[in-house]
Amino acid sequence: MTSAHQNRTFIADLQHETILTIKGPDASKFLQGQVTCDIRTIIHESSLGAHCTHKGRMLFSFLALASNPENIYLRLPKEQAHSALAALNKYIIFSKAKAEKISIDCLQLGLWGPDARSVITSILGHCPVNNAEFIQTDLHTVIQLEESRFECWLHSSNTTDNSNTLVKLQQNAAPSKYEHWQLIDIQSGIGHVYAPNTEQFIPQMLNYQALGAISFNKGCYTGQEIVARMKYHGKIKREMYRVRGDTFNPPLPGAPVYTASSERSVGSIVIASQIDNNFEALLVATAASVKTQALFLDTQQQQKLTLLELPYVTNEA
Repeated sequence: MTSAHQNRTFIADLQHETILTIKGPDASKFLQGQVTCDIRTIIHESSLGAHCTHKGRMLFSFLALASNPENIYLRLPKEQAHSALAALNKYIIFSKAKAEKISIDCLQLGLWGPDARSVITSILGHCPVNNAEFIQTDLHTVIQLEESRFECWLHSSNTTDNSNTLVKLQQNAAPSKYEHWQLIDIQSGIGHVYAPNTEQFIPQMLNYQALGAISFNKGCYTGQEIVARMKYHGKIKREMYRVRGDTFNPPLPGAPVYTASSERSVGSIVIASQIDNNFEALLVATAASVKTQALFLDTQQQQKLTLLELPYVTNEA
């Protein structure tokens, strides 16, 4: 982000995201056998994760947390809600659990910046202190994603209490757009599955092993054999990288990526967001092409992509 943004605290409506709930006596047991992360840990802290096909291809990705083992939340891109519910409902039929979209009056907000913590504490009376930690009450959920970056869910935004909470939050932070929030995800190296990339990636292609989104000791889950084999017996041929482009129009998820030596795509865009006169993006591409050649968004080599650093190491020890 720009230096001007670094010194301010912002609030954005996360209208492009939604929340699914998995409820019932078997909620935790059901999800434990379906997703890549360890559901047993999300009562204490949130976790990224993915639901895969039997071939280890990601159907959707999410941030998970739970108030208790019988009430689990999955936050994911809104465009994936319908297909995610359909995928879960294929397997949940024999479990004492139910998957559904959370009530539409739940308002999801993002707050970030140097005063975000103090703003949340003064208005809500508390705030998480560690990354991935969350605090949940009947009225709201606050999740610390990173230092000075939080999600706040107002569970019943039409109530008087939460209407007043929203006003107070907006009075203490500058308004911003969802694209700004998305840009921070990109700079943090956090990628999600969007509709054009459904069933295109295994979790390691989005660097989920580096983000704590895959448990390799939790036991079986759908697609586990392929994901584990890639860690212990295989080699990741495609990984996720962060890049910058020099155009005003960020590419859409699924847009192909090329090298100078081939008109065949070597990868695709995961997500992109504008920053000043340029854009930053996450893309998945073959490791060989990234290490040896320049990348482009077009076969005419007019839209060059510049490789940027990620804030974590991706290779598996």
